[in-house]
Amino acid sequence: MPVATARTVRDELGRVVKLPPQIRRIVSLTPAATENLFALGAGHLVVGVCSACDYPPKVRRLPQVGDFAKPSLERLVALKPDLIVISSGTITAAIADDLQRRSHIPVFVLRPRTVAETLNGLLRLGEVVNRRETARRLVAQLRRRLEAVARQQSASKSARRSSWKSPRHQT
Repeated sequence: MPVATARTVRDELGRVVKLPPQIRRIVSLTPAATENLFALGAGHLVVGVCSACDYPPKVRRLPQVGDFAKPSLERLVALKPDLIVISSGTITAAIADDLQRRSHIPVFVLRPRTVAETLNGLLRLGEVVNRRETARRLVAQLRRRLEAVARQQSASKSARRSSWKSPRHQT
């Protein structure tokens, strides 16, 4: 049986993050990351969250490590996570590097700024937590829903244009 080895990935800040062979315990420092982990079927790996995390409801029973911008290092380390996940458009590489250096725990950052980047982030997170296929299915489902909304909006705009009559043409 092959022995699992550590692997490296690049997070969305461009940082190289060395992951353990198996991720068994995750602390999520943002609501978006927490919700995404649960959506990917990796919620059972989440052992701690930030104070703003409240969905899905079972998250409310998990230990909190404080605010994502200033988590309690003591509480975070006490949970013995293999990985810290953050999804934020405002975190910098320097902040992530500092947290990783002080905690001695790998920090993986997603930085979505658009819908496309959000979907890509789900795929990347799926790879990190070994839920690639689930991530692909979830992203495909979300794309179908987005396309349906776009079609509805387009049809709605068409209907409004065809029903509107210029005041010059009314009798």
